[in-house]
Amino acid sequence: MSVVDHICTVMLSRPERRNAYTESMRAELCDAFEKASTNEDVRVVVLTGDPAGQAFCAGADLGTGDVGKEFTSGSAKYDVPNGRKVDNGTFRDGGGVAALSVLRCTKPIIAAMNGTAVGVGMTLPCVCDIRIAAHDAKVGFVFVRRGLACESVSSWILPKLIG
Repeated sequence: MSVVDHICTVMLSRPERRNAYTESMRAELCDAFEKASTNEDVRVVVLTGDPAGQAFCAGADLGTGDVGKEFTSGSAKYDVPNGRKVDNGTFRDGGGVAALSVLRCTKPIIAAMNGTAVGVGMTLPCVCDIRIAAHDAKVGFVFVRRGLACESVSSWILPKLIG
């Protein structure tokens, strides 16, 4: 997260994995949006991908074998809303937690999709205030092809965005 001229830039940066999303990134995104909300110098947040990753976000990192092992449900900051009992039997998808942090942010958030955006890489921008995609960006909701339920409130917000 960096702030220059009242613009807070939040970058998804895992170029070796095409900026694929992890639970650590979820916690970092939640922190960044919370800090931007309370920073009087910030007027707008720009969410983008590390250009070295050649993608905005290639979705959840399914190739490491560590998906879901970084945290158990309820163990990560922001996983359980303030005032709610921690119950490790309750699952909250990481993309959904990040989406809620975008929706809670008091500053407008622009998703600058500078390349491929699939899975959570596409659902997270859906909850941003403005979405701008590079002319050669490829986007996709690939959940069904993977046998997964849609996350990040995308099954609710997508029809509202495209009709």
